[in-house]
Amino acid sequence: MSDQTGLLGKNDLLDRLAPSGAEDFITEVFCWILQQEDIGDAFLKFLEDTERDQRSNTKVADKFADIVSGIRKSKHSWSTQESRRISSGTKRPDMILKSEDKKQALIFEHKAWTPLGENQLANYSEIGRQYYNDGFAIILITARNYQNKQKPDLHFLWRDVYSWLEGWLNDWLSDNAPDADADISNLKFVCHNFLTLLRKRGLGPMKPITNCHFKAFKAKPIADEGMNRVKILVRAARDLWSQKMNETLNENPKMLEPCEFEDHWGRVGFRLLENSRPVVFIGILFDGKAHKVKLIGGDNGPDACVILGMHERDYPDYRENHHYKKLVERLTSQWPSNGSQKWRTDASSRNGWWPLHVRCKLADVLEDGMSGEEQVDAFLDAVREVVSFVDELDDFWELRKDQRHNKEANME
Repeated sequence: MSDQTGLLGKNDLLDRLAPSGAEDFITEVFCWILQQEDIGDAFLKFLEDTERDQRSNTKVADKFADIVSGIRKSKHSWSTQESRRISSGTKRPDMILKSEDKKQALIFEHKAWTPLGENQLANYSEIGRQYYNDGFAIILITARNYQNKQKPDLHFLWRDVYSWLEGWLNDWLSDNAPDADADISNLKFVCHNFLTLLRKRGLGPMKPITNCHFKAFKAKPIADEGMNRVKILVRAARDLWSQKMNETLNENPKMLEPCEFEDHWGRVGFRLLENSRPVVFIGILFDGKAHKVKLIGGDNGPDACVILGMHERDYPDYRENHHYKKLVERLTSQWPSNGSQKWRTDASSRNGWWPLHVRCKLADVLEDGMSGEEQVDAFLDAVREVVSFVDELDDFWELRKDQRHNKEANME
């Protein structure tokens, strides 16, 4: 059975969802895994061990240990349906582990890349006090540590879940022959797919892109592994975009809304402002043929890029537009095509749909020795410089108006 028939076949769908929709999908799959025999109890032990390692407040520790002990002694269940039952308006936890008598519970909130809502965990505490008289604890799982700005009883990362599940699965499979039992085979299949899904979403341990990958980017199998890591990096950057850029991009809130992940035309990345042109593409260009440009990195790896796209069919004469010329002038002045700065402007493309590039060697952005997570932050910091500059250019926004007016005139 191929990955395309399993969870990985959902990756294209997830790229079209808002980050919160992707989080809901991941939660449903994770809850299903925990409902299977043995694995839920193993995760409960993981929670105990993790809490013990983080313990700093004796009172909180006693509370958590008592709740887990009470749940374990009774028949208990993992559920996303229970969270819907006890929800109030927008106050809906992602997953609940409750005791059979429903008097004790662990309340889970799962964040891939989105931030916590205002007072979100405090609202869950209100729900806990209302429904679970003998005690509850709130557990927060996030992509990064900085997403934890409230006070859960326990917090850890998705990569911790990944490491735990991978270890558990390896131990379990050493004691169980997957081909001997259909249920075992199915659980193995789902778990492997779930781990790959986390990894592809940047939620597993992120392996960095190294100099080895840059130097052999066109040589298999190193090139394939390098591309996998590039895609993981860009997916993570897309999911983090709104949160990271919220205090930087002020001209138009639509600049904070990334479109779906793209993987074609020799590039991977995502667009902003898809409803009109110029559209902004952010990502990594690894083959310049479709765009009719030469990579700055040449044979030494791909380029980080911010590319402005026009609609050649609706506005074939846009290169003569005053605002387009000024936009090219401003970008070229800021980042000359033959300058010594990291970024370089390239307005020479003969591709009329993607004519204006600001690019740099990806190797100049991702320093060797960085972790995968640090590389995501470095990529976002680098492209922020370009996108923020474009966001503040009146000619960019006026060109969008001209493109829209020209399209409307052609339709009359």
